[in-house]
Amino acid sequence: MGWFNKNFVKTRIVDEKFGKIYKRQFENRLESDYEDYVEFSIEEVKNDFESMINFVSEIEKLLK
Repeated sequence: MGWFNKNFVKTRIVDEKFGKIYKRQFENRLESDYEDYVEFSIEEVKNDFESMINFVSEIEKLLK
């Protein structure tokens, strides 16, 4: 995540919002991996899913 932010967000190759999306999803994954019980609301999941679709789309543009 640090490498991504340093090389893509700080250099403005990708918008700062994508760095925030990446950070949020990374934190969610850590929480769900290491906490005893984690519950996400359906609304949170829908919003996060939509955000990740946008994130992946942005990365795909960079790869082309």
